[in-house]
Amino acid sequence: MHSMKRLRSATIAVSCFFIVIQVILLFVFLHAPQHSDQIVHIRLATGAFNEGTLYPSVSNLYDSYFLAPGLINFLVLQLKLFGTVDYNGFFQLLMNVAMLYEVFYIAKKLFSEKTAYLAAILYCLTYSNYMGILVFGTEIPFLFLALTGLCLCLTLMWYYILLAAFFFALSNTIRPLVILFVILAVAYFVWKRVNWRLYVLLIVPFLMFNWGYGKFNEARIGHFVNQSTTGGTNLIQTAHDRADGTTAKGSVIVLEKSSPYAYDNNRDKTFYEKDEMWKKAGMEWIKEHPGKYCLQFFKKIPYLYADDAWPERLVFNSGFSKSMDKETDGNTKIRMVIVLILKNLQYYALLMLFVYSLFVYRKEIIREKGLLLLYMILGTGATVLFPVMPRYHYPFMFVITIWAAYGMEYIINKYSRN
Repeated sequence: MHSMKRLRSATIAVSCFFIVIQVILLFVFLHAPQHSDQIVHIRLATGAFNEGTLYPSVSNLYDSYFLAPGLINFLVLQLKLFGTVDYNGFFQLLMNVAMLYEVFYIAKKLFSEKTAYLAAILYCLTYSNYMGILVFGTEIPFLFLALTGLCLCLTLMWYYILLAAFFFALSNTIRPLVILFVILAVAYFVWKRVNWRLYVLLIVPFLMFNWGYGKFNEARIGHFVNQSTTGGTNLIQTAHDRADGTTAKGSVIVLEKSSPYAYDNNRDKTFYEKDEMWKKAGMEWIKEHPGKYCLQFFKKIPYLYADDAWPERLVFNSGFSKSMDKETDGNTKIRMVIVLILKNLQYYALLMLFVYSLFVYRKEIIREKGLLLLYMILGTGATVLFPVMPRYHYPFMFVITIWAAYGMEYIINKYSRN
């Protein structure tokens, strides 16, 4: 009991440190420019705001694709309220703190109270969880909504499950990966042998919310759209002769002007026509080169989990792969790799704890706790169908963190007994 109180106090202290550091970062980078996809997010939000409408609108019909309407409209709302999106980081801080509690809640619900405290501490020690709030991307809003929906489902209370369906539907407007959270919730219901009404309360409203939002957009722009339409461009970026499974190399197919599939060469097509063109071309290439496509998985999976310092590179606009390609000096490349490894030492320790936990608790993988692993496996499989980059593993970090904490609990208990 005394040790649990000390662990609780340590968790509170580390959590306070976690919040303070992020507040400092927010003030330091308050008006810092955004880069990469984040520039597109702000541009789309600004366009919708200037038109006095929601995103997407008819003026977006000839865009390359529709991108995370839920996130873009959240930025539009901020422009209406504050006249700027510079405060988005503060909203993401609140989401990050909420997710800290949600990781604690999930770990306590499925594992133990000690695992929950340890998971919260590990969450607070993860480097990407500090810098991530400075990046105005889809990662934090998506995961916050999805994790909130999952936590509500774990209560097994009908009114919370109904609310969870709404959160899942909102999350779907940012990333379609939320369907795996719905599957996870349903698997938990099956495990708990709940009444059939709970399935209905989750699935039917989720489908209705998504259908309703799609019909709402159809009435506005003539097309049924309820989520991002990036499937085509993502597919072709991993399905051409020069693709290697990464976005850095794969994106040449849509960026180089010599490519017939380039964004600039297809401005006369609607987003829908471009999406169909890329999907058709991608599927045809895969049918002709199934071996080459499958071989990419051997690079995609380790590359996906190779590094967790991705927010820093987005904050400072310093892509690692592109920087390595531009650098000609071998010693400089070695130093760049060493620096990257040093920034990821905590992450690699977390992965080692995760793997260790899977080994010592291998019999529990097929039990209730293993449902989180099912989500991670399915999510990894869905992600590597398309080109990857390290930041795409972010939605699975809470699983790694909780299972790593479970392994740490095993080590602590073993040490205490000795």
